Amino acid sequence: MIPTMVNPLGRYWPQPPLEAILVDDIHALMSERTLGQLSEYSASVPSGVYAGKMWKRRVYTGWFLCWYGPGVADPDGKTDGMYTYARKVLIL
Repeated sequence: MIPTMVNPLGRYWPQPPLEAILVDDIHALMSERTLGQLSEYSASVPSGVYAGKMWKRRVYTGWFLCWYGPGVADPDGKTDGMYTYARKVLIL
C-alpha cells in the first residue's frame, strides 16, 4: 500500500523500513520505536514530494501515519499527481 521510496532524495529522509508498519484501509500498526523514527509534521507537510515519503502527524484523536503516493489512475493508466494518504496509528 505504501510505495517504496525510490527517489534519490530519499537517502536524505530518515524513516523506518516499510516492513515495520502494517497498513490497512483504516489503521497503521507499528511499535512505539517505529513511531519515534518518523519525522513529525503536525502543523505542516514536508517538502520534497515523492512516493513513499512517510511522516507522522498528531491531531486531537492521536497519531496518524502520512505518506505521499501516486494519485488515482484513469482508464489509460495515467495518474493525476501525488496524493497525501493517512492512517490512524495503533501501537503494538
